[in-house]
Amino acid sequence: MRLRHGPFATHKLRLSNISLRDAIVVGLPMLAFTIGAFWIAYQFVRPAPPSTFVMSTGSASGAYHLVAEKYREHSRRHGVEIELKPSAGAVENVERLRDADAGFTQAGILRADTSEGLVSLGAAFYEPVWVFYRSSRSLDRVKELTGKRIAIGQVGSGTRQLALEILRANAADGPPSTLLDLAP
Repeated sequence: MRLRHGPFATHKLRLSNISLRDAIVVGLPMLAFTIGAFWIAYQFVRPAPPSTFVMSTGSASGAYHLVAEKYREHSRRHGVEIELKPSAGAVENVERLRDADAGFTQAGILRADTSEGLVSLGAAFYEPVWVFYRSSRSLDRVKELTGKRIAIGQVGSGTRQLALEILRANAADGPPSTLLDLAP
């Protein structure tokens, strides 16, 4: 390597003239600074979120799927592509969250022992529980459904799981009641 001090001066720099002590005195602080800079950057700089992800949506004809389609349209405008994956319902969506990136589920169906590592981003919409029945007399309590044929929803749906929990809590889930795996 040649160094120029004047307009035409040339001098050779010889690494053999640098002592080991000088190399350590200069090199170690530079190495420590570089490692420190990378460590600080790692602490504060997070990678960009993915530009594509999979969302488990429930039945293709259901409300969750409709909301997911609208969410996909909105996300597309911001450069994020969402692959919609229909399922049997909220229960399957929760099971799929181990493999999918996002999903819709019904409030009240997650248990602490099965939801470890899952984070709720909030409610998409209000989901009331409606009980319809045919009878000439008025029913005031869930227990009064005992002995009736009760459509509790499709297997894998959050409606079914929630209906079973409500019926169990009111001792109306066993015989003589008949529980039907039909959509209400």
